[in-house]
Amino acid sequence: MRSQETPLPGGQAYSTEINGRIYEAYLLSATRGNEVFVILIKLFGSAIASAVNVSDLGKFIKTQDIGDLNIDFTSIVKKISENLNTDEYINMVKTLTGTCTCDGSRIEFDGHFRGRYGEMFKVLGWTIKINFEEVIKDFFLMTGNTSVQEDRVKSKSQNT
Repeated sequence: MRSQETPLPGGQAYSTEINGRIYEAYLLSATRGNEVFVILIKLFGSAIASAVNVSDLGKFIKTQDIGDLNIDFTSIVKKISENLNTDEYINMVKTLTGTCTCDGSRIEFDGHFRGRYGEMFKVLGWTIKINFEEVIKDFFLMTGNTSVQEDRVKSKSQNT
């Protein structure tokens, strides 16, 4: 049985180089992935919603140009700090980095990232990307084909 802080790796391994070091990570289990995603939504969802104009979001979805968003970063930081629960955040960080190795060795979070906070945030960003990029694109940016109904309609139209 795995502990909460060190999930067992499984599935496809992903690799990247960050600050000259080779990191490898595995996807989170569905349960842990859902838990982390809820924390991310709690932290960033309301912050982004309060800082991005709906009409700007519609334009961005069409163009995929970040310049189309008039983002109020002060509002984002304020909302994130209001929603931040330190224990939840630390648990999320340890969960995301718990599936990682660096240069072939399993990461011991506190020692590995001591004094390397920039590298830690790069690794966190990368693990968030490999775990949640698809769902963010599909559901929030409406770029993917995630609708079962759309699949059925396409299937019917191809058969006729």
